[in-house]
Amino acid sequence: MPGTLLLALALAASAADVAVRSSAAGEASRLEAEFTAPVPAPVAWEVLTDYGELPRFVSSLRESRVLRRWGGGCLIRQALRLEWWMLRRTFSVTLRVRENGRDEVSFEDEAKGDVKRYAGSWKVAAEKGGVRVRYRLEAEPKERLPRILVRRALADQARLSLEEIRREMLRRMAAKREIAERFRRRR
Repeated sequence: MPGTLLLALALAASAADVAVRSSAAGEASRLEAEFTAPVPAPVAWEVLTDYGELPRFVSSLRESRVLRRWGGGCLIRQALRLEWWMLRRTFSVTLRVRENGRDEVSFEDEAKGDVKRYAGSWKVAAEKGGVRVRYRLEAEPKERLPRILVRRALADQARLSLEEIRREMLRRMAAKREIAERFRRRR
């Protein structure tokens, strides 16, 4: 039960723990976001690199399918739904993902189907009491859309997605603690 209470308290605080900044980068939109989570770095890494399961806990992802894996990377097909005010679009990307050690994931769309540019990274840094996760994205849709709408939609969606990712990290940590507690009690 103590793990459940801690998880509930951490979930309630999650919205305040995600910071998102957006800006223009020429015709593209640039996002920088971060959050902290009271989990060890391996749990954060496990969630961020669980590519095939991302749609289970990230509501904007309609698809995330690993097409091919190789040492230190993979190719992933994703479809993401972007909604904000009157903007409602689904964008598909084929991401070439590079895992740099166990603390950075970088990605870039190589198909150039729905977007001119879609590239970014995730960085995980251990700190006292948990991890700090940083996210960067530069995106430019092919379709001519008002930049302010795209920037606002991306920022709002990033905030929600990072909150969902953070919640999944907390959920997995609580599950690991529960399993450890059950094992300890059996001894």
